[in-house]
Amino acid sequence: MKKILSNHLLFWLLTLIVFSLVFLATSLKEGMVLDGTVYSAISRNLARSAGSFWMPRYTATVHPAFFEHPPLVFGIQSLFFRVLGDSLLVERFYTILTTLITGMLIVVIWRVIFQNDRELRRYSWLPLLLWLILPINAWAYSNNLLENTMGIFTLAAIALMVKDLKEPNYLFAVGSGIMIFLALFSKGPAGFFPAAFYLLAWIVFRDIPGRRVWANSLIILSIPLFLICLLLLYPPARENFTRYISYQIIPSLKGDRLLGGEIRRYFILNNLFIYTLPLTVISIGALFWGVVKKRLSLLRSNIIRWGLLFILIGFSASLPLIISPKQNYNYLIPALPYFSLGFGVLIVPIIDSLLGRIRWRERVLRMTAAGLGLILLISLIYSVGRTDEVKSPLLINYKYSIVPERIREWIFPYAAGRARAEKNLISDIRAIGGRLPRGMIISIPEALWERWDYHAYFARFYDISLDKDNLRRLYLCRKGDQPPSEKYRLADLSTRMLDIYRR
Repeated sequence: MKKILSNHLLFWLLTLIVFSLVFLATSLKEGMVLDGTVYSAISRNLARSAGSFWMPRYTATVHPAFFEHPPLVFGIQSLFFRVLGDSLLVERFYTILTTLITGMLIVVIWRVIFQNDRELRRYSWLPLLLWLILPINAWAYSNNLLENTMGIFTLAAIALMVKDLKEPNYLFAVGSGIMIFLALFSKGPAGFFPAAFYLLAWIVFRDIPGRRVWANSLIILSIPLFLICLLLLYPPARENFTRYISYQIIPSLKGDRLLGGEIRRYFILNNLFIYTLPLTVISIGALFWGVVKKRLSLLRSNIIRWGLLFILIGFSASLPLIISPKQNYNYLIPALPYFSLGFGVLIVPIIDSLLGRIRWRERVLRMTAAGLGLILLISLIYSVGRTDEVKSPLLINYKYSIVPERIREWIFPYAAGRARAEKNLISDIRAIGGRLPRGMIISIPEALWERWDYHAYFARFYDISLDKDNLRRLYLCRKGDQPPSEKYRLADLSTRMLDIYRR
């Protein structure tokens, strides 16, 4: 049985199925969050040469020069738009790819940790499973967030440093420094936490020479700082960094850019507990079983140290965020793989002991895996087939796969109402934008200016900008409202929420 459950292919399949079920269970709305749609629009614009790498463009009226975040993720995603075209499937493919790469890096790190322990190395599915069952990941990796890409670079940095602990080589530290630079270039200072790795490893293991700790720490600190200084010699890059610091970093630290006007300094702590609760419950359950069955002796000191190290890395990626009063759910996403690895390392000897006692026939397990794989395949085909119905730039719709609409509405009434409203809005935007040339600017009333979802969908679908300060040839307003001039005439379109007037 142990050999069967250690089969990588089988458990990659099972964990993918779990992930699809998590999407289903946590479905809250049809569509990406605002930030993800904005990032898609910026990347698509960059692919079409609207804006430049150092001066990305959102719309002609909202952030015509976008300096809210470093530009690397937009540059990377724009390459996908250049190669794959302008389809809404491009950002879906990109975000699925970030999920897969993140999962593979988790597996790589596990296999490096246990490179000399063939038995435990085969449990690389365990941290992957622990990561995928966290409901917040279903939300994050369906919404094209910057943290998804930044997390790849920070995981790669940690993977190289873990390899360095196993097989000392300064080139691993050099590679880690480059990865940290790319993480900083993706989401700013939040990507700097891997720099604490060697200090944490020295605290935990104590047998690492202090000289090596300080030398490697100096390398991984110096490389990103050197590369940033090098870029600052280039005027466009210097302007981008300067504006990013003045527009985003300083106001966020001062509390001038609070989400909803609310100070959330300890928001991170509360959500860290909630996000990692499934890991905590599973780990406590496994350890309790270990106590009952007298298996705690399997937790060798080396196992405990590796588990503690990764839990500390998770804290280093999350707790420093308390410094800023501006906090949000997605800020913790890069920290979660380390908690999954840490808890996984701590419980793997007990899991190994438990699985060794189970006696199931291999044929039954294979039939079960085949059946679940068929369900996943049907789910994917059904989801892709609903792309035109959903009409929204979201990840392939695992969330509602196979479940009938009436059941969805009964289980998630609030979500169903939001989904209907969004569907009607997107339908209206398509009815209007599909008849207009790309690049137009439409007038809107002051009351609609802060409907940022209007800006995002018009920008992503049709490269149309909205303007509240000038009366242009076209005027957009809520259905039933009147334009400010009698010269406007209502366009004959079948819409539910919006009206468009011509002058």
